[in-house]
Amino acid sequence: MAMYVQDELERYGQSVPDQFGGLYMDESTFVALFTTDLDRHRAALRDRLSGQRGWRVQRGDRTWQEVERANAAVQHILWDTRQHPDVHTIGIGMRVGQFVISVGIDPYTSDRADELTRITRPHPVIIEHQGPLVLL
Repeated sequence: MAMYVQDELERYGQSVPDQFGGLYMDESTFVALFTTDLDRHRAALRDRLSGQRGWRVQRGDRTWQEVERANAAVQHILWDTRQHPDVHTIGIGMRVGQFVISVGIDPYTSDRADELTRITRPHPVIIEHQGPLVLL
């Protein structure tokens, strides 16, 4: 049943890309993010999922398309120029129920984090310490 719920939530979200903020799992509950019209999306999903449990609708800060565009832009800014060898990872992560762009650097200093935040504007990023990945 969980796979059915996930598939329906994703299918519905993809039908409204200008408002769909993505889908994630919070313990045993699927959370579908929408930027606006939460009551309308909740009602539409209730009809689609008739009686299914384990899901909820929550407000998202931005659409999934915006998250993906920001991730691609930050990767272009920090990796394609090859001017930031201390940047080891860039990707989409989760913080407090919202998708964010996470940038891992090593060595980490607050001054360097501030500089990278400035460089990647207007895209909001989370800068954190993360050393180089080692393949085993």
